[in-house]
Amino acid sequence: MMHGRSVDDSGGPMASFRWEMDMLGPIAGSVGVLMRHLPGRGSPDVRFEVASATGVPDVIAVRWHTGELRRRQQLGLPPVLDVTRMRALTALSAGSLTSAALAAACGVSVSHVRRTVVPQLIDDGWVAGARAHSGRGPGALVRPLVRHRPLVGAVVTVEAKRSAWKQAFAQARRHRACSDAAYVALDAAWASVAVRFADEMSACGVGLLTVDAASGRVRVVSRPAIRGATRDADRRLIAERAWGLQLAGARSGVVSPVFGRDLVAAAGGY
Repeated sequence: MMHGRSVDDSGGPMASFRWEMDMLGPIAGSVGVLMRHLPGRGSPDVRFEVASATGVPDVIAVRWHTGELRRRQQLGLPPVLDVTRMRALTALSAGSLTSAALAAACGVSVSHVRRTVVPQLIDDGWVAGARAHSGRGPGALVRPLVRHRPLVGAVVTVEAKRSAWKQAFAQARRHRACSDAAYVALDAAWASVAVRFADEMSACGVGLLTVDAASGRVRVVSRPAIRGATRDADRRLIAERAWGLQLAGARSGVVSPVFGRDLVAAAGGY
């Protein structure tokens, strides 16, 4: 159900977006402003529909650690796309762990770590072979050959909706786990009610943007009052998946066409 539509200066109804996808181009063009106070240097890299461990943000912008990307390519270590392996590598970035400790960090059983996770990491070149591990069973020590480092200095996520601000807010709160700053973006024509709750949203760690259909202007109504990235492994994972898209020459993750429209085309070629 849509809330009351705002009016323009002439007293008539404000121009409105027909599809949420049409909002993505203006949002992508504004990410530099959203990242202004976050760590890192260089121009942001914008991608769409990159799956995280807790949802799929409509827009993600990252600032790459270019030195780390070079290091990974030199070592021949491709993007880590699996959630459990990413959790394991995040835990092992601090040093060797027992199989039991690694299982706890990954949220899986010890047998799954020993039979599936560790062999995969050995094959990928992240972890020393079985002969290098001391002990047996849950006490067996897993030793990293290469310690994982984050690929990005900053991550921003945006959830776009024409009017369903409560749904967008709930989704954006979940995205806080993987981003330094999470935002909701609404069609300015339908945003009046949400704007009244901007301070409350900000206090929960979600900023609010409005997008004007007539001008394409993106207004920052509020920024997140508290920092995101509540789960280090989730932040690392979405960056790895964004890197995977970059290497594949893709701007968007795998999404079904919406009303027959192509996501990247709707976003203006970003």
